[in-house]
Amino acid sequence: MLVALAIPFSLTGVFILLQAQQETLNLTVLLGVIIALGMLVDVAVVMVEAMHQRLQKGLDSIESAIGAMQEVGWPLLAAIMTTVAAFLPLMLMPGILGDFMRIVPLVVTFALLFSLIQAFWMLPSQTKLLQSDPAYLQHQVSRREQIMRRLRNFYGRVLVKSFRHPWVTLILLMSAFSSAVYLFASERIATNFFAADTLQVFYINVEMPAGSTLDRTLESTRQVEQIARTFVQPDEIRSMVTYAGQMFTETEPLLGDSYGQIFVSLTSRHNNGRSADEIIQELRDQLPALAPPPANINLLKLSGGPPSSMPISIKVRGDDYPVIQAAVDDLTDILMGIDGITDISNDASPGVQQLVTQLNLPAIRRAGLDPMTVTRTLRLMTDGEIVAQMTDRGEQVELRVRSQITQTNDVQQWLDTLIATPTGT
Repeated sequence: MLVALAIPFSLTGVFILLQAQQETLNLTVLLGVIIALGMLVDVAVVMVEAMHQRLQKGLDSIESAIGAMQEVGWPLLAAIMTTVAAFLPLMLMPGILGDFMRIVPLVVTFALLFSLIQAFWMLPSQTKLLQSDPAYLQHQVSRREQIMRRLRNFYGRVLVKSFRHPWVTLILLMSAFSSAVYLFASERIATNFFAADTLQVFYINVEMPAGSTLDRTLESTRQVEQIARTFVQPDEIRSMVTYAGQMFTETEPLLGDSYGQIFVSLTSRHNNGRSADEIIQELRDQLPALAPPPANINLLKLSGGPPSSMPISIKVRGDDYPVIQAAVDDLTDILMGIDGITDISNDASPGVQQLVTQLNLPAIRRAGLDPMTVTRTLRLMTDGEIVAQMTDRGEQVELRVRSQITQTNDVQQWLDTLIATPTGT
């Protein structure tokens, strides 16, 4: 019982500390707790054993506690400090990984420190509990020995019978092994290496032409959501969230103003309701024809396990992009005509519209300007210019200087911008 008290005492101290830092009980906290649990018990076991040994020699509780502290106190402190020294530097890791892993060494370190307090302070004061009534201890020992004797006798009888009938023993072992293989091969015992989410979710991807604004993409995605709701019963939908600017895929998220996506979460199937595959198939048949042009619609149901690409991947290579695009269009038409093929996607990024400017070098020289000055002015009016780089919490940050006006609906406004000459005119 004294050994078991080390766990709630140490973890209570850790949870109070985490509450003071406004941390939540999450997977990283539980990982730290699991790492520290075994070491928490080890400290208490060593201290209790040292005190119990002295009590058996006839020393009183105070002398036993002092002797145990003198014998194992410094070794326990050294063992805990070496473990803390191994985990504590992990809190200094920079970047996102450091923010994610910081809580693990924190939990392990303070759990071990609290276990030291419990071993050096609480356990010595509780040694009186180890000095119980001798008659009661003798009764407990006798009862325990009786139980162990019965178990040893039962095990001995079974072992002797197995030696006397080796073929029967071999048949029983082979039967048990064959039954285990049969249960696994017949899938009567479910196996799942990667735990799958019990929620049925899928995505409706909306892809607009290159150059579409974020507001236009969001508006078209909301229209697709209203159309999709007409094909799904209210009791089948758990939630439906629409957003623009990013699109999650099987392998990586895509970012851009032309990407929109609808996250659909379905309720659990009941009363012979439709499955997620049936709902997806109906939406796949109806949405592309009803979606507002020029939106391109496809559906994606995430599979369990680690991220993976499509089952079939076809690569088209060449030197002329228009020829490649024509070949991709022809290949898409062929695939759409094959039964059983769905969710045909093209990973070619449409890119964004860009403005290409060409400098009139003779006119710039006649005006007394430097081409680099004109180029820098254009850069400051658009993307800006990086003037410095600094590090913030392990991440590199760029300091960029831009013009007060970085967007315009009239390109001529930029072309009419006055640039001062070296003489000030």
